[in-house]
Formats: sequence, structure tokens, C-alpha cells
Amino acid sequence: MDVPALEKMRGDDVAMIFQDPMTALNPVMTVGSQIAESVMLHNKVSEEEAMQRAKEMLKLVGISESRAGDYPHQFSGGMIIADEPTTALDVTIQAQVLSLIKQLIQDRDMSMLLITHDLGVVAETCDDVAVMYSGKIVEIGTADDVFNHMLHDYTVGLFNSLPNLRKRGEELQPIKGMMPNPMEKITGCSFAPRCPHATERCFREIPELLPVSDTHLVACHRIQEEKQNG
Repeated sequence: MDVPALEKMRGDDVAMIFQDPMTALNPVMTVGSQIAESVMLHNKVSEEEAMQRAKEMLKLVGISESRAGDYPHQFSGGMIIADEPTTALDVTIQAQVLSLIKQLIQDRDMSMLLITHDLGVVAETCDDVAVMYSGKIVEIGTADDVFNHMLHDYTVGLFNSLPNLRKRGEELQPIKGMMPNPMEKITGCSFAPRCPHATERCFREIPELLPVSDTHLVACHRIQEEKQNG
């Protein structure tokens, strides 16, 4: 896709919510004017109408439209930026944020790609889940597939390393080893050095992301071989 096509799509069909509000927003422009600027880029509207839409957008996410004239430093990060949206929030506020996100998705008939390390947020919010390791998807499926029928050893390791109230007193099982250096070229499966089931083939060949059911895919030689062998 060429640059003009990307510019037309960004902010209209697809929008990125950046992590740091202090660097994602212009500190010398009001929040309302920055939202209105994006509206004017994609719609043939006056500056006054664009500002009114900006105020409506703020109101939609629970921020008073009177704050449109405030500057980024006058907002808390959680009011503007939704990357890791529940980080450092208490349980009550976290539930409110997740409820708002789900309501916006439903009311506006849109999709959201959520990048997070919080598996509880994933379980509460997402329909489909993709697990990534070393920059690549190693398992993808519905939330039920990944949470209740996990297959890749990295996915299993993630869940085993979390506290479990039903297993009080048991020690956590961290994934052994370290993440690979992203600067180094990997010839086989990037998880092989840490995988308890790795074979010679795993160090030699990169596994493809292949289906094990209509909704569930995994990138693992062992799982694919087990499927082939019945």
C-alpha cells in the first residue's frame, strides 16, 4: 500500500492509540484541537463542526466536553491513552475501563486490536487471541481455544507461571531460560532453547503456523506431527 493510501486510512478506518500521551500528543496544542484536526483531514467539515465532533468524542469516553480546551499535560495518561489500558488501576476502575471499551465496540460496530501482557484483560475483553513469542505468532484461536485448549509450550508456560487460587501453596513454574536476542538470526523455532519437548528438528526448521481445527492454529512441529499421526 502506498503512502497516500495509508494516510487516508489512518485516523479514519484504523486508528493507533499510542502508549505515552506526553509524546503522542503535541504539548502546545489543546486536546480538542488535535482531535478536530484529524476530523478535518478525513471529512469536509468546518473547523467549528470538527471541534464539536471532538467534544462529542471526549464525551463518548466519559470526559467532559469542557476539557477540549485543556492541554495534554492537564490530563492523566489513563484518560487519553489506552495501550495497556488497565495498568496500575484498581480493580473497580479496571472494570469500568473494560466495560467502556466493550460498549464502544458494540455501539459503534468496530473492531479493536488489543496488545497486552495481562491475560485477565484478554479473557475479559477479547473474542480471539494470538500469542506471540520473539515477534511471531505461535498460537492463535478463539479465547476458548487458547485459554482452555492451549497447545504451544510457550502458551502453556505463560499460564503455568501465573498464580492460581485453586493451587494455593504450590510454587509458580516460570519458563526456564531467556528470550532470544532479537539481533541474532534464528535458524529454527525461536522457543526451542526453552522448550521441554524440543527435538533436533525444532532447532533446524522454523515451524509454520498451521490449523489444528477450524479456529485454532499453532506453530509447533510436535503438535503437527501428533495430528498427522492421529
